[in-house]
Amino acid sequence: MVNIINSTLPLIMIAYLFYFRRDRSLNNLLLMTLFLSYFAFATNYTNYGLDFDLYRYLHKFIGVLVVVGLAHHVFKNNMTILNNGVFYLLLMFLLAIGVSYFGNELNIQHYLHYVRNFLFISLLVLFIYFKLDTNKKVDELLRFIVGLVLILSIFTIIQGIFMGNVTRVKLFYSNPNYLAIALMFGFSILLFIKTEFKIMKLGLVTSAIFITQSDAVIVGIVILLLLYAFKNRGRFSSIFFTGLMILAISSSALFYQKIDEIYHNEVRVLLAKTGLNAYSDNLINGIGYGQFRTQYYKYVDDKFLKNLEIHTAVLSYDVNLTDKYIQDHEMTRNTEKMTHNDLIKIIAELGSLGIVFLLFYLYKLYFGLRELLNNSREYFYISLSLLIGSLTFSLFHNNITSFVFWFILFLPFIMNRNYLKRT
Repeated sequence: MVNIINSTLPLIMIAYLFYFRRDRSLNNLLLMTLFLSYFAFATNYTNYGLDFDLYRYLHKFIGVLVVVGLAHHVFKNNMTILNNGVFYLLLMFLLAIGVSYFGNELNIQHYLHYVRNFLFISLLVLFIYFKLDTNKKVDELLRFIVGLVLILSIFTIIQGIFMGNVTRVKLFYSNPNYLAIALMFGFSILLFIKTEFKIMKLGLVTSAIFITQSDAVIVGIVILLLLYAFKNRGRFSSIFFTGLMILAISSSALFYQKIDEIYHNEVRVLLAKTGLNAYSDNLINGIGYGQFRTQYYKYVDDKFLKNLEIHTAVLSYDVNLTDKYIQDHEMTRNTEKMTHNDLIKIIAELGSLGIVFLLFYLYKLYFGLRELLNNSREYFYISLSLLIGSLTFSLFHNNITSFVFWFILFLPFIMNRNYLKRT
């Protein structure tokens, strides 16, 4: 049954794209296909018996088409990409990546891989920026995304019923957590958008998220419920508002243990401390973009291991790391480890230049959200909801290599640009 679902679901989602566009075709078809690709193709290794991963190649091909579409749009309209804030923020991050090359002992293969990834993402984001030139198009795109998420939710629930509690549901995604963040994308929009059968749709998506058992996304749901309660504090009766607050707080209490496991899991805390050690050793430009996965062992926190009463020998970087804890958690110089935290990744790999980027982005975001609140309360809360959901997830997993992560970061600026154009 699982194989049948994974084989047919992408085809259903493709069919939904054309069904959706029968009456709603404001957006560029390539733009819509790009977001379909994120949900249905990006980590889909279904090959129908072929010798290659059909959907993975299709995902890459769509990305190439988008880059070509961007070039066509720029030349056709005699435009310059240098006259918008999104470009300058992307350029600022790229410069930080470039400077991290100097003075570091790099795994050049990983460095070039992540540089190419960011350049490619930047071009995709710029294409989205130019094509989403009205907020009617933004609204249409958000509703398309909700439709895709509802389809994913239904099949997640179906697969969960057939699988029972044997394992976590992931459909065709590489990891249940990445299925969960895709679902969270739709949940964040649904919570604040005006739509029919809202409670039923939220119930479907929420149930699917719980089936994935992704603690990081469940934490995000709790935070967003509190945000929803705050937004509507004056609209509902005191009894309803109190009940919603109790629900959110109860959810926090119910999942406190799991949250605690995420934050206090020995490996995660060790990785975070290791990242901070890497930063303290390379304050200006970090250890190099994409380098934590192979260089982390140099910065393993010996004191932290001793505090756990697990470390039994002094670590030496001249010999193999044979300590019991290190062995048990496969943390050797020949093993790759991710930060599982995008904030730590930026700090460790880009150093103070990465921190400057973060502070500057937050400065711009503050004024962008304040302006958006004046333009539209609905769009303000949708943008804030997407940001909270995405950034909460990024504190537990690496999501920075997805173009959707950057799209969410820049969505408030896109909406404000469109309001400014209209006036």
